Amino acid sequence: LKNDETSATIRHIAVTYLPVAIGDLLPMAWNTAFGKRLVSALTRQNHRNQRDTWVRYGRSTRMPCLGIMSPPRLHLSTLGKLDDVNEQLREILRSPDAFLALTSRRIDIQNLVKDTYKGVTSEELLIKVLDRLTKEKHHSFDGSTVFSSQDFYSLLKAATHQWRNTYIDTSEKSSLPLQPSQFVRKLRGWSRQYGIHADTSIYTMILEAAASNAKDNNEGVDFADSLLEWMLDEARNQQNFALQPTTVSVGVVMNAWVGSGRKEASERIEAWLTRLHSLTDEGWPNLQPNVVLYNIFLNALAQEKNPARVEQVLQSMLQGSYGVSPDHISFSTVLCAYSKQETLDALAKAEVLLQQMLELYQSGMESVKPNVVSFSTVMNGFATLGEPESAERLL
Repeated sequence: LKNDETSATIRHIAVTYLPVAIGDLLPMAWNTAFGKRLVSALTRQNHRNQRDTWVRYGRSTRMPCLGIMSPPRLHLSTLGKLDDVNEQLREILRSPDAFLALTSRRIDIQNLVKDTYKGVTSEELLIKVLDRLTKEKHHSFDGSTVFSSQDFYSLLKAATHQWRNTYIDTSEKSSLPLQPSQFVRKLRGWSRQYGIHADTSIYTMILEAAASNAKDNNEGVDFADSLLEWMLDEARNQQNFALQPTTVSVGVVMNAWVGSGRKEASERIEAWLTRLHSLTDEGWPNLQPNVVLYNIFLNALAQEKNPARVEQVLQSMLQGSYGVSPDHISFSTVLCAYSKQETLDALAKAEVLLQQMLELYQSGMESVKPNVVSFSTVMNGFATLGEPESAERLL
């Protein structure tokens, strides 16, 4: 802001990219030194005609003296790609307070949502926009364009999406201002004030965030488990079917239990599977357990270093006891459990299981077709014990 080059950059951005007219900037302009200088830069040289029009018509959708529609609205992804934008100015315009001061129309919110999925928009900005919308109940922007329920839902989903990504990608999660339980409270507050409620897809993203912290923080898996219980209760007892969990939601929580390394993990997973079978019998077909969930259960059992129990579940699956047929991942999980025992007896059982896998495939069970991993798991086990001939026998 102190030299001609920076002033030229400001004019270039303001005339070409900013989503506002001079009239929209005036309230901010006279309260901040930055605003005064921005307006001053805009009024120089050949921009006087545009300035006069913008001051006169403010937020009008048309600019008569130019004979064209208003300049393009602010798109953060475009702003981020400008090579000649001063870095300090870019950060100012990216900040939540600047965006809220400059935005005025529904199209800004729609662009904001689009920018979220491009990785441009921060969750801080989205949360501040949601706070303002719910506080002021903005149903209409610039007096004509209605801000619809779908717009609010899209913004809600985008905010959750970005918050989840930030939470999962951050190693020091305790340093983040919004933990999963806090984000849920904020989400429910937005929904309650605006009258639009989050659905299963939004809450599943929160489950994913909480599950990512299951290993380092036991509260993560407990929170995810209790949130899934709440979703199920809302769907069953409150008839809020928008929150009805899916096998994907349940799978996220089951994987969180596996990742937690807690001794009761397999018990909790088995309890969820038993409950899902009961719900299926009650008429909830979308919660019917599948092979993915049973593979998570097998993985949890394998971590307990009890391969006999893992194979027992696998053989029960083959017999149709659970209504779910195993696949090659199911078999490989059991093979790996035996291999990690590092005993000849365990590897002999693994070799028998591998032979059973081959026979099932040859009889027409395509889902259990052995692959390189299946063979190498057993061969590596023999090699570790100094039994190269046994390993070679499997080639």
